[in-house]
Amino acid sequence: GGGGGGVKSLYRKYQKNVWLCLVVLFKHFRQFYLSRPYLKSILLNLIGKKEESLKLKEFVVLSCDELLKFSWFNFKHHFKLYCNFLKNYSKIKKWVHSQEFNQKYIQKNCPFPPLLNPENLHYQNVLGEVAWDLNLPMPKKAQFILITASFCAHTAMIRGLRKTNLSVMVDHRDIMFEHYAFNYTNLLENNPVAINLTIYNYSTDYYYNSLKKTLFLLNSQTPVLFLMRDPVSRLKSSLNNRSGFDIKTITENDSLNIFYTKKMRYQTDIHLSLGERIEISVSKGLFKFNEIIEHLKEFNFQNFEFLDIESIQLNNIMQTFSFLSTKYHFNAPQSIEDLKYQWSSYYSGFLPLNYIYKEVEFKLTENKRENLLELTEILFLNKTKLKENIYIYTEEQNKEFVLQHKEDLKEKIETLMLKIKEVSDNEEKNNLITEKDLIEFFKNNPKYIQLLKPIFEKEVELIQQHRPDIVATWKHYLTFQNLCRKQ
Repeated sequence: GGGGGGVKSLYRKYQKNVWLCLVVLFKHFRQFYLSRPYLKSILLNLIGKKEESLKLKEFVVLSCDELLKFSWFNFKHHFKLYCNFLKNYSKIKKWVHSQEFNQKYIQKNCPFPPLLNPENLHYQNVLGEVAWDLNLPMPKKAQFILITASFCAHTAMIRGLRKTNLSVMVDHRDIMFEHYAFNYTNLLENNPVAINLTIYNYSTDYYYNSLKKTLFLLNSQTPVLFLMRDPVSRLKSSLNNRSGFDIKTITENDSLNIFYTKKMRYQTDIHLSLGERIEISVSKGLFKFNEIIEHLKEFNFQNFEFLDIESIQLNNIMQTFSFLSTKYHFNAPQSIEDLKYQWSSYYSGFLPLNYIYKEVEFKLTENKRENLLELTEILFLNKTKLKENIYIYTEEQNKEFVLQHKEDLKEKIETLMLKIKEVSDNEEKNNLITEKDLIEFFKNNPKYIQLLKPIFEKEVELIQQHRPDIVATWKHYLTFQNLCRKQ
């Protein structure tokens, strides 16, 4: 909101955050440095028991160091924001009470009026998070805006872009003021920026309102790149999305049959009927492209480009990034290794998994990690029976230990990998849904065709206008359309 009331509420917010952080900082300080163990360490030191005193003091420090560091960082951060807001406070008050502000923004019902005059603004004087609260337009134009969604391989795309010279906010971070502050700061530093806006299913109304605000504050001349997918395939992936398995760590002494005593959890309960699961997926914001597109049109964005998920499959991704780098002026990755992210894993839910062998930790994962020792070549692991690769990592410092226990470790890890394959095969056979299953379900349950028809049509409307050639490759959606015609 804007006007004087909005400014006063911001002032109170910054003030309150500083006091809350100060209270938490003092609480943690008192909890540890005025605790009995710490006071006892001082007493032991006074009576000459320096070794006991030192051990007790080290114990206290180890217990509280991270918490205190975080509390201190949090306090400094919010105090800095408060000071930055105060530095601009008189200008803010003068601007929001001006006739120009009232005529330009309040009378026109602007949804996010800038609380500093954007035509007379020194962006360097305003921190990113404060700029978000003040509804300031982004200081410069980014290279492009990437808009994608859950179950469109958004993670692979974003992590690929982060391997270039572009500044791109991390994936799976749905706090939009952090996105804004990251992009704002990098644009002020003249770094090339790609703005990542992901439509996450199961997000809140607050998140979608924040997405709308973000779009409003961006330059409408910025090109918009959509990464999209056949909606039937997206629905399938949402139904197959595993939210976790009850085993995160296993030791050499555990029976591997433990995998069959625990349950895999799905985002929508697999014990419900397929129809109920479809209704839940749709109701939780699975298909929201149209909502974002309406905001783009409202805010006068017109430069649209589209990618299909197939364009970032491994056999296409280097060519795709070469095309994008030319179009949007950034440096493409030189190696396919930079773009290998397993965005659809056969072992989803079961991996990553921690394996403890003689108190040394190993991590099994479907994706490459940096700055860790990978054991495939060292142990000559046999992976020929695996459907997809599994990487095994440990800390570099454990290399000598690995070599000392090479044969036994090799046998145990190979056995573990085969068990993971076995339980994944079993999960696929018993619980996973295919697009073919969905089409058959729609044939036998036409009310779900009626439910999804308007949703799908809105979802693909813009890409159908601009890139009908992409939609023509979506065979499952085309089959769904044929079912609609027969209704």
